[in-house]
This record gives sequence, C-alpha cells and structure tokens, in this order.
Amino acid sequence: GNAQLAKDVLLKTEEEFGSLALNVYSLVVESLCKKGDLDEALELKKSMICKGLVPLKQSYNILIDGLCKRKRLEDAKSLLVEMNSFSVFPDNVTYSILIEGLLKGRDADAVNGLVHEMVSHGINIDPKMYDSFICVMSKEGAMEKAKALFDGMIASGVTPGARAYASLIEGYFREKNVLKGYELLVEMKKRNIVISPYIYGTAVKGMCSSGDLGGAYNIVKEMGASGCRPNVVIYTTLIKTFLQQSRFGDAMRVLKEMREQGIAPDTFCYNSFIIGLSKAKKMDEARSYLVEMVENGLKPDAFTYGAFISGFIEAGEFATAEKYVKEMLDCGVIPNKVFCTGLINEYCKKGKIIEACSAFRSMVEKGIQGDAKTYTVLMNGLVKNGKVNDAEEIFQEMRGKGIKPDVFSYGTLIDGFSKLGNMEKATRIFDEMDQEGVTPNVIIYNMLLGGFCRCGEIERAKELFSRMSGKSFPPNAVTYCTMIDGCCKTGDLAEAFRLFDEMKLKGLVPDSFVYTTLVDGCCRWNDEERA
Repeated sequence: GNAQLAKDVLLKTEEEFGSLALNVYSLVVESLCKKGDLDEALELKKSMICKGLVPLKQSYNILIDGLCKRKRLEDAKSLLVEMNSFSVFPDNVTYSILIEGLLKGRDADAVNGLVHEMVSHGINIDPKMYDSFICVMSKEGAMEKAKALFDGMIASGVTPGARAYASLIEGYFREKNVLKGYELLVEMKKRNIVISPYIYGTAVKGMCSSGDLGGAYNIVKEMGASGCRPNVVIYTTLIKTFLQQSRFGDAMRVLKEMREQGIAPDTFCYNSFIIGLSKAKKMDEARSYLVEMVENGLKPDAFTYGAFISGFIEAGEFATAEKYVKEMLDCGVIPNKVFCTGLINEYCKKGKIIEACSAFRSMVEKGIQGDAKTYTVLMNGLVKNGKVNDAEEIFQEMRGKGIKPDVFSYGTLIDGFSKLGNMEKATRIFDEMDQEGVTPNVIIYNMLLGGFCRCGEIERAKELFSRMSGKSFPPNAVTYCTMIDGCCKTGDLAEAFRLFDEMKLKGLVPDSFVYTTLVDGCCRWNDEERA
C-alpha cells in the first residue's frame, strides 16, 4: 500500500487520540523501509522512542537491512547498539543482516567483533555464515583474523566445510605462506573432507608462485593417488612454471604424464611451450609445438604468434619475424595492443627503429588503440637512437588522441633533451608535467640535475636540488653523486665536500665513482691536501 499515506494518517490520528499501539507504529516503519523511504522510517522510529515506545526487534532488523543495502554501515552499527540499550536483544537474523553488510563493505575488524559478540551471547552461528566470514576476510588479506575465526568455529563444535578451507588455503598461498597453506590441505585429508580440483589447483598455483615446484609436482601426484584427476589447467600451471625456470625437460615430462592421463593440451598449454622455448631462442622446438598445435585442430592466437615473432627478432631473424606477422594477419588473428607494444619494444631493443615505427603505424591504421605504454616504448626507442625530436612528435600525437602521458612518458623526453644539452626544453617538459598533475620521481630529478651539471649550469642544479629536498621523496645516492660531480667540475670543492658529508650523514654509502670524482676535482683545482 501507500506507506507515506499510512504515516500521514498515523500522525493525524496521534494528534486527535494520542499515542497508538506499538504494533501500528512498527507496521508503518516496516512499510516505509520496504518502500525505500528509509529516512522517513528512521524519523518515525525516533518519534516512537520519544513517546516511550521501544521498536520491535523485527523493525530494527528491517531498518538495519535498509541501512546496509545503502552502505550506511556506521548507522547500521549504531542501531545495534541502540537495540542492546533498550534490551531488545539481537538474534541470528539481526547479526546475519549486519555482518553481510559489513562483509560487502570489507570491514573485517567489525565482522570479527560481531562474531565474538554472537558467541558471547550464546547465539549459534550457521556453518555457511562462518564460511562467508572466512572467505571475505581471506580475500581482504586479514589472514590472522580469518584463521582465528576458523579456529573459533572448530572450538564451538562446528565442523568447517570445504569452502572455509579453500578460502584459507587460497589466502595463505596468495601471501606465499606455503607451509600454512599446505598444512590445511593435509588437515582436510585427515578430516576426510573431499578436496576439489579447485582447491588442489589453488595449492599447485600457490606452490608454483612461491618457487616450490617440487611441492607443486607432489600435489599433482597426490591428486592422482586420491582419485581426483588433475585437469589441463593444473597441468599447464606446473608446465608454465617449469618453462619459466628453463626446466624444459621437467615441463616435457609433465606433458607426457598429462597425455598418459588422457588429457589433451589446449591452446594455453601449447602457448606456454612456445613462449618458453622462444624466450630461450629454441625456435625449432617452438615451431614443432606450433605444427602439432595446428595438427590437433587448435588455432594459434595473438600470444602464440607474439612469442614466435619476439623470439625471431631477439635472434636477429627479422625476415622470419615478418613472415609470421604476415601469417598471423592472413589467418585472421587480430593483434591487440599488448602484442603490438611487445613487437615495437622488440624492434627498439634491436635498434630497428624503422621497423618499430612501421609496426606502430600499421597498428594505428588497423584501428588498434595504443596506450601510454605503447607510445612510451616507441619514444624510448627513438630517444636511445638519437631521434629525440621524433620522440616529441609521438608524444604530441599521444596527447592529441586524448591519451594521458604518464611519468615514464615525460621522463623519456626529459632524459632525451637533457642528454642533448637542451635544458630549456627539458625544463619546459618538466614544468608541463607538474601542471598536468603527474608527480615527478627521484629518477626524473636526477635526469635534470645530470643535464644541468653536464652543461655547467651548477647554480640551476643547486636550485633544483634544493626544491627536491623539500619534496616527499629524498635525494638518493645517484642524486648526490651527480651533484658532487657537477660541483667538482666547476671548482666548487667546498660544496662538493659538504654534499659528501651530508650524503654519509643520511646513511647513503658513497661508491668508488664519488671518491674518484672528489680526488680528480682536487687535483684539477690544485687542492693536493684534500686529494
């Protein structure tokens, strides 16, 4: 019905006949909440209390639910306190509503407190509720609280289910706490709790991430022994990690075992071999997996071709790389920006700037939108090959397309112009960076300082150094080394030695270059005693 009309009628009736029965107020409060008029409901609840009427538990539960759904968690917690103050004791429903809201709000501390409150009040907690609490806390990285809740669950006589174990195992492996993660896996076996492929897969992934490939392989063997057959994802996780560590024999052994189990490798599995072998420049072996992949009816994707192309560029076989680019396009595989950025980077690393620019233009023509990283990779390649002005054109093109340059984009140009000795342009770009709200880091300051010192503009270097010292990040060893070198070259030995002493006071250890610079400076400016 019309909740607002009901409230108006109630207030008018109050004026004529005085306070009504509690259940009438409660009914209107609940109607307002259900209609979404939460603030109206709260005002009516407040009015009830002023008249000496304490709202029913059901009314509080509906109000708390409404507040949680609107993410007004502090208000919801306040109502729980108010309930207790009026001796309207919360029940399982009340706590469930509030805890669910707090879980969505990722407030692990508040959830933990409410669970302890429930236990102290003798309220039974449903195992599924425990599972939800532990799951959210583990995802938030609150592993100590999640484990304390888990232990409390057992202490209260509730047997944890597979979901609670899975959440903890995943959380511990995410934090690379392999021992605790594996201990829980063993505990599950002892309690005869069925371990799903997902939980085993989580453990294998965690072991691989922490570098314990022996442990990961043993878990895969345990799976088979327990009757839970590993799937292609689990095998591929293990294979990929072996390949990343250049343990090609072990990877091939796992592939053989996988096939013996009747599990066929998928595109991701083949890609793992192709990527791993290509990075190791084992191109013939990588090619054999591509052939096998196609023979088995699987279609190579951008990652497959990307690995091949990068491998051949790295090996200096540019013609072969171009052949695979053409093959990829002929097969209808559309390259993405990750592929294109990687291709441009590979060409730049090999000094093939014409090819890098051609790949970039081809990407643009095909409508593939690059990001700041794509543009910066090309700019960096141009700068390293002395084409700083061309890099600036790419920078302006990026901005013209609405792509915001990042700290690396600005840093690339500042470094390029500083090394050319064009400090006016380097400084202008630095100022633009600040105006655009991109915070320069210590590396960028060091680039400018180096440029000023190389140009003999030591006073400008000192001014910038002073500005840097007032920032949130302090000068590092490279900063001091650069300034000491600049002071020595201009004959300001007093300042050079002052910076040397300051550097040591700040706990920065001078390297051999600093000492050599000071000695050379003293000799150049005839200060043999200091030398």
